Amino acid sequence: MILGSGIEKRLLEVAYVSERIMWARFSLKNMICRVVVVYAPCNGTRAADMDAFYSVLEGVVLGSGGDKLIIMGDFNGWIGSDNRGFENIMGKWGDDKPVNGNGKRLLDFCMGFGLVITNSVFPHKMVHKYTWEDKKAGNSKSIIDYVLVSADIRKF
Repeated sequence: MILGSGIEKRLLEVAYVSERIMWARFSLKNMICRVVVVYAPCNGTRAADMDAFYSVLEGVVLGSGGDKLIIMGDFNGWIGSDNRGFENIMGKWGDDKPVNGNGKRLLDFCMGFGLVITNSVFPHKMVHKYTWEDKKAGNSKSIIDYVLVSADIRKF
């Protein structure tokens, strides 16, 4: 069981929005939480396709009402570790890679909706932070999967 015993009793609703986005609402203690799971297009995808993905994701966020948000999944982007200008949404413990196009879109999205990128908030050994590895490409490793939460859930 992935979520633990009894969680199905707290499940309120599930929606399959697209082949890249789904969500589930849960009643947790004294709040309603919407858990959104995403699989973003790869970096370098046509701008129109990226715009369409983020437009649908934006609709999910805007349609969440007063639900607390947890958005997780493969955003196929690098956010780096330089949080200047993004101190409210990310910590200093991101990837050692430079920000790429998908990472910039993710940062802008989080800024627009007050979401915190939790992966970057605490220091960890890089080996524990990697979410992608390609042994065929010289053991290339990076962080492309992220967990975002409503800022009022995670305070710095």
